[in-house]
Formats: sequence, C-alpha cells, structure tokens
Amino acid sequence: MNEPKLITAATFQPLEVEEIKLRPQVRGLADPDDDAVLLAAMQSAIEEYQWYTGHILCSSTWDAYLDEWPDDYIELPAPLVSVSSINYRDSAGTWQITTAADYAVDISSPVRGRVTLAYGKSWSSIYDEVGSIRIRFVAGYPDAESIPYRVKDGLMYKIQELYDGIDRTMLYRACWGADARLAV
Repeated sequence: MNEPKLITAATFQPLEVEEIKLRPQVRGLADPDDDAVLLAAMQSAIEEYQWYTGHILCSSTWDAYLDEWPDDYIELPAPLVSVSSINYRDSAGTWQITTAADYAVDISSPVRGRVTLAYGKSWSSIYDEVGSIRIRFVAGYPDAESIPYRVKDGLMYKIQELYDGIDRTMLYRACWGADARLAV
C-alpha cells in the first residue's frame, strides 16, 4: 500500500498551545507570534508520530491506494474507525464500487485495522495499473481526550526537540513505540 492521502483533516489538535507552554522547556513564551511556531512544531510532531507508528493520530478521512488485491487482508492504520468505500478500476479502466457486503472491516485492534473478504466472496478483476484500488477510510482518535497520555508525552518531547534543538528521539519513540506495539 502506498502512503495514505489525506482527504479531510481533523477538526481538533491533540494538544492546546497553552498545554505546550506549561512545559518547563518552552515556558516563558508569551508572544502570540510564538503560538504559530508551536503549532507548526506540533504539526511536525504529528507527522513524525504517524510516519513512525503507521497510526493516524486525530480522526480524519484518508484514501489508501493498492496496485492489486491482497491474498489475505488489507492492513489500514489504527485506530481504524470505519471504511467508507472500496473502489477499483475494472478491466476496462472504469472506476467501480465494491459492495460493502463483499468485505468485512475489523476495527478491534489498537495496532492495525483490517479489511478482509466476506465469506464466500472474491475480489473483482482489476485494471493492471498502479493505484487501481482506492480505499477511503476514517482513522484516528475521536478527540484530544481519547489520545493516550504516552502519545501526548511523545508529542511534547518532539515539540521540545524542535523548539530547543536537543535530540529527544529515544524519548518520543519510546512513548510512541509502546502505543503502537513497536520494537523500540
């Protein structure tokens, strides 16, 4: 699967600027111009989290593209909320919609979401071209309060690193690795 493409961004931030300013390493920022710097650092931290873990942080809508149907299941980022649609290019190259009854969505895992064929079903023939399958899905925590503290701690370490230039990679990756069940 290629890197998912953002369709609809989250409507909230995982941390408030005032929360970030309470950290000793960034305390003392009072100028409203600093808010933009901290928001940019937070966006960078979110992107780093998503790249490192393969998870989506804040509830948002994404498109994932595949070149061919998998043999077993399609893995999607966690926490997976729902799959809105699965489209594919048929043998003539025309986009078609896969009926929701043809596949099952597993949102139960905190590590990954999965899409499998429903019992007795098979995937449709596709056009032999890159990105012939498009899966639109919603993933991410529903609000800032639902994001685990260890993830927020990791975001804070990354923001501090961006702010003061002191390498904290091992700290934020340890926080995020625990959440994503990654080897650190």
